Amino acid sequence: MSVKFPVFPPKSVEPEKPPSKFIWVPIFLALTLAGIAATVFSWPNRQSTHTVWFWVWIVIYPVLSATFIVSRCFSFYEGRRLDAQAWNSARKRYIEHAFDLASVPMSVLEATFVAIEDENNALTALLNGELALKAQSSIADAGTITARWLKPNELEHETWERGPDTNRQKDVLKWVLRRLLDRTSPVISQIPSEVPLRVNLQVFADALRVDVSTVWSEIWAERKLRPAPINIECAPLSSVESWLDSNDFALKRSAILLVSVNLNKILSENPPQNSAEAGVMLLVAHQNAVAKCIKPPIALLHRPSRGRHPDTLARAVRYALRWGKTQASSIGNLWLTGIGEATSVTVHHALSQVGVRADRSGPLPEIDVERVVGHAGVAAPWLSVALAIEMIKKTALPQLVMLQHDGIFSMVVVAPPPSDDVKQHQTKNEPKIQD
Repeated sequence: MSVKFPVFPPKSVEPEKPPSKFIWVPIFLALTLAGIAATVFSWPNRQSTHTVWFWVWIVIYPVLSATFIVSRCFSFYEGRRLDAQAWNSARKRYIEHAFDLASVPMSVLEATFVAIEDENNALTALLNGELALKAQSSIADAGTITARWLKPNELEHETWERGPDTNRQKDVLKWVLRRLLDRTSPVISQIPSEVPLRVNLQVFADALRVDVSTVWSEIWAERKLRPAPINIECAPLSSVESWLDSNDFALKRSAILLVSVNLNKILSENPPQNSAEAGVMLLVAHQNAVAKCIKPPIALLHRPSRGRHPDTLARAVRYALRWGKTQASSIGNLWLTGIGEATSVTVHHALSQVGVRADRSGPLPEIDVERVVGHAGVAAPWLSVALAIEMIKKTALPQLVMLQHDGIFSMVVVAPPPSDDVKQHQTKNEPKIQD
């Protein structure tokens, strides 16, 4: 479930100050003396004052009456305070339960990407600062352009460089999909038949003239994978929240293969400045489906949090960490996408407020994906997630991914799976030895 704070019951305010003893002690004494005086003046002349009954009336009754009147004020205060505490305690349990439900992640069974020439050493180059988006010779015009595009060695450069972009994007798209599926198909093949498989296909290729689903079906059939329905739609990072909150029971039992590809024109015109071509493939599933799979998850993709204004950014980061069940000081790396110089100060201030940057023994490693790889368009958020997952494989530390698009900040925690889950999968799938 999504946590929406406006629908939570309001917090009850406890009474600030108890009744003042400096006021009510004199009142108690005054009431007691008044009771004694009333007893003395109203005592019948014919009755003796040397009896127990007289002292009961002159001492016990006035004290009890004064105590009852004064205690009413204190009991009213205590009643309001205890009611407020009970309400707030129940409210806290309710909110914690809501957070626990919202903290259930999507499990990542496999993640791979195509964007950088030397993919095997991509993370090392990223962390060492050796990888950067640089200007290169333009194909469409004379001069240079700061952008990155795919140059598959398997394709003849002389052929696709002659154009048009339509042919190039078709060939590169097929190459990207084949490359991604070659890495992911072994895991797909291990998904049990009782776990449905869905494909979310998101391709941006502005010169492409072929049907994307046809291309995908052809490549899918080449690998002899089981049939899976294709859903062609835009899949932003908020799709994770939609998957988690879906009321579709079949979806919660399914594995989802997310494919996101971004290709640009480079022959007829220059690609956008600081852009990059990329392909990303993530195989994710709900925990119900993962429990039936042979392969344990390699990472946990938690619910993303969003914030629009600088004032709400720190709160959004705090909720992302809480949903990710991660301490601020335990974040291994920060992956930034769409965070320009204008918003960089605001972002770092929010991170310091939450403790992501402050509560650390050393500086937090930051990777600006757009600066080192380029802006990958529709694939940009998933490329950052895939890079974070690759880092988890090496360090086993939680990663924080932060994006900014159209003035809205999105952040998500990508965490390593608990070791107990991995052991449980290994134990469950070990062959049983017959006596």
